[in-house]
Amino acid sequence: MELRFKVRRPGNVTAVRFIKSAGEGGQGHWAHVFEWESRQLLASTEDMDDSACRGPTWVTVELPSPLPVWPGREYVAVVDGVRHFARTADSLAGGR
Repeated sequence: MELRFKVRRPGNVTAVRFIKSAGEGGQGHWAHVFEWESRQLLASTEDMDDSACRGPTWVTVELPSPLPVWPGREYVAVVDGVRHFARTADSLAGGR
């Protein structure tokens, strides 16, 4: 699964969060964050064992350190181990 995103203000990304659907059993997940245009890997996580966690639920994969992000750049967060997908309209619109 991948999510492309831009930010309006400089900030830091500290984790990648996704929803684990009801059809998804327990298995490990990892996340990578890339700068979209250059395809440069900016952050990567270890394989997270969430075998005790059954969907539907939110899963948070923490980055090893805060990742600075900047307006005018596009980023992509990639999560592996997701076999079923859930969707929410405008889930990131509120921001923080």
